[in-house]
Amino acid sequence: MSDRAPNAIITDQDRAMQAAIRRVFPRANHRFCLWHIMSKVPHKLGSYSQYENFKGALLNCVYDSLTCDEFETRWQQVVEKYNLQENAWLCQLYGERHQWVPAYVKGIFWAGMSTTQRSESMNAFFDGYVGPKTPLKKFVGDYDNALMRMVENERLADFGSYNKMFPLITLHSIERQLQASYTNEKFKEVQEEFRGFMMCLPSLLKCEGAISTYEVIDRVRVSGDFIKEVKYCVYFNDTECEVQCTCRLFEFRGIMCRHALIVLTLVKDVKELPSKYILDRWRKDLKRKYTFVKSSYDDLSGNPKAQKYDDLCNDFSEVAFLASDYNETYMTMKACIRKLKEELLCNGLRSESSLSSAPSLHIPGAYSICNEATDGRYQKCNKLRSPLVAKSKGKPSSTRKQSIVEKVVRKLKLTKVKK
Repeated sequence: MSDRAPNAIITDQDRAMQAAIRRVFPRANHRFCLWHIMSKVPHKLGSYSQYENFKGALLNCVYDSLTCDEFETRWQQVVEKYNLQENAWLCQLYGERHQWVPAYVKGIFWAGMSTTQRSESMNAFFDGYVGPKTPLKKFVGDYDNALMRMVENERLADFGSYNKMFPLITLHSIERQLQASYTNEKFKEVQEEFRGFMMCLPSLLKCEGAISTYEVIDRVRVSGDFIKEVKYCVYFNDTECEVQCTCRLFEFRGIMCRHALIVLTLVKDVKELPSKYILDRWRKDLKRKYTFVKSSYDDLSGNPKAQKYDDLCNDFSEVAFLASDYNETYMTMKACIRKLKEELLCNGLRSESSLSSAPSLHIPGAYSICNEATDGRYQKCNKLRSPLVAKSKGKPSSTRKQSIVEKVVRKLKLTKVKK
């Protein structure tokens, strides 16, 4: 990951993982899986005589508290009401509240995730392709097949986003802007916020200079016909065209909430959403770098840009190998790359003639690279050998999906055995 630590990590309450994350990723935002914590409530407090009443109060405290102060006030009221001040598990949870309570963590971008289900679902990535007895040599091909399936699905989704658009449900230009920018799946989520307009009622609370504060009453359907009113505060800066809501949906999920949208569209009559509120990760016109990476199933001949990218990567790999032997050449190469990068970012892509004037780099003690270097420091070998296979849990290899080639080979082997 080029020495880039993750910004956000979600785990369970494992102590060893907490210590490792604090040591290896000290600046990463680490939170606990909310589902794991709430699923322990019946086990830890199920025998309590007033458990049913306590459970409802606890859920309201955790999920309905909009601010940290509101959560702490409600928490104290709940534990005092049910006389649970001395409960060790609840005391531990309260001490770690900064790592799991939504009111504390919703100001950080988590792409809408509050549980570890995303990482656990990645286990299904190899379903049907890899079994517990798959040798390493065979795993490489099977992994390629699984990756090809994922890339094909993404390409189909991109094609659908460009050629099929969901109809608008309002006449606001901001919705039309998001329809043109977002992928179809993300735009569906945004439209749910536009549908919530009819349940919101904004009103001006105060105005201090360029900053206006609005109260938005949102009528939320809880269950059946029961609807409760929740009050949110939306702050709008007229000078910078900045908006922020106390629900912190944009900070948490990366999309604008209905409370901010109703202030922007109906109150302030903003015609276009600032680009900072449209994240690149949700855009359908984003140029994804993985499409330039060469794989065994992809032919780059039909993609000149990807072919050039692959050719440059090969050259950079050889240069990096040579320059890494000496500290002097390493620093010189870093400075040269930094300079070229700044020129490309400032002036756009250069022509071949302008790039030919780049400073030449002399590498002392450099040697030519071949397939098998005599000093053993560089060796390129196309042979892939399988290590011993360890028995482990997983899907049986007999139920794994097989490629056409594997089916033909297996059929030939069975024919030979019968003869």
